Amino acid sequence: MNKDELLKDYQEVFGESGKDVFFSPGRINVIGEHTDYNGGHVFPAAISLGVYGVYGPRDEKKVRLYSGNVDGEIVEFDLDDDSVEKDKHFWTNYFKGMITYLRQREDGEKINHGFNLYIKADLPSGSGLSSSAAIEMLMGMILKDEFDLDVDRPTLARRGQKTENEFVGLNSGIMDQFACIMGKKDSAIFLDCNTMEYEYKPLKLGDYEIIIMSTNKEHTLADSAYNDRVSECHKALEKLQTKLDIKALGELDDNIFDEYSYLINDETELKRARHAVSENGRTIRATKAMEDNDLEKLGRLIDASHISL
Repeated sequence: MNKDELLKDYQEVFGESGKDVFFSPGRINVIGEHTDYNGGHVFPAAISLGVYGVYGPRDEKKVRLYSGNVDGEIVEFDLDDDSVEKDKHFWTNYFKGMITYLRQREDGEKINHGFNLYIKADLPSGSGLSSSAAIEMLMGMILKDEFDLDVDRPTLARRGQKTENEFVGLNSGIMDQFACIMGKKDSAIFLDCNTMEYEYKPLKLGDYEIIIMSTNKEHTLADSAYNDRVSECHKALEKLQTKLDIKALGELDDNIFDEYSYLINDETELKRARHAVSENGRTIRATKAMEDNDLEKLGRLIDASHISL
C-alpha cells in the first residue's frame, strides 16, 4: 500500500487533500500467552502488516472517520463525544477511546479541533494480530504528532490498554499496544509486564521462518471467554495471597506455585494459574534459547506452550 494511493483515496472520500500519512503495525507473539495481565513476561514482535491513516485537520470540533475496509459511510462525531458506539460502528470506539483519554491529560487541551481520518488496513481484522491495538496506537501517534503532545510511546501504550479495558470492555494486558508502538525491525521485545522493563532481542531465525496461518476461526476477544480467563486468574491470585506476599502470578516459579497450589480449591482456577506461572518460565527460557541460537529448543518450548494453552 503506497502513500500516493492512500492520499488519492483520502481525496476521493473527503474532497480535499490529506496532510500526513501514518502507519501502525500489527504484532505476533513468539511465546508468552495469558502472561501479560498476570504480570509475567512476553516475547512479541511487530510485523510489516498493519493499519494506515491519512490525516487532515478541520476548523471545527467534528471528527470524521472513514474505513477503506468497511463498506459504508463517513462516521462523524464531536470531539467531546465520549459515548460508546454499538453495532456496526463499534470499530470507531478504538479511536474515540484514545481521543477521550489523551484529552484528559494535562496537555490534552491542545486537542482543540477536529479532523478527517481515512483508515486502510492490510492487517486482517479478528485474526489475532492485534488490529485493535494497531488502531489505538495509530490514533495515539497521530494525536501526539499533529497536536504536539508531550507523551512518550510507553504512555501511549498505557492509554491504549485503558481504551481496551474501560472503553471497549476487554480486560487485556499491555502486550499488544506495547508491541505495536515499540516494535523494532528484525527484533522481538522481551517485556516484563510487571515492571515494564524491556529489551530488544534480535530475531535470528537462520533457515527457519515464522509462519502465520489463517484457521478461519473468528477471533473477537471482547465477545469471547477472554474476560473469564482474566477473572479466573485473579481469583486464583487472591487465594494465593492469603499465604504469599505477591502482587501477580508472574512473581512465582513452578516450585513455589506447586508448594502453595493447595490454596486454589477450584479446578478451573488451578489450571488457569498453573498455565500463567509455567508459561512465564517458558517465555524466559525461550528468550534465552533465542539468544543462544538454539532454535530447536525454542520450538520445543513453543510446542509446550500450545499444549499448556
